[in-house]
Amino acid sequence: MRSSPRREARSSSRSTTTTANPAALERIFREAGFSRVRVDVCFGQLGYFEPVFPLFLLVGAYQRLMRRAGARRLAAYAIVQATR
Repeated sequence: MRSSPRREARSSSRSTTTTANPAALERIFREAGFSRVRVDVCFGQLGYFEPVFPLFLLVGAYQRLMRRAGARRLAAYAIVQATR
């Protein structure tokens, strides 16, 4: 019996949590032959809390603290800019 294209697509892609680490992303891109790799991390949860102003301020302060502390692994997502 032949499987559906949707099932094949799902089974062919495999996700690992190690690639979510900004340092691991940079290493993977360098190993793939990219000479310049820049990984910018974003703490993108702030918009969810706009309706509740005290929570908005609290989350904003938390995000600012994480940026200053350099806690890149706690980011919501990463943007990779790479040049071969």
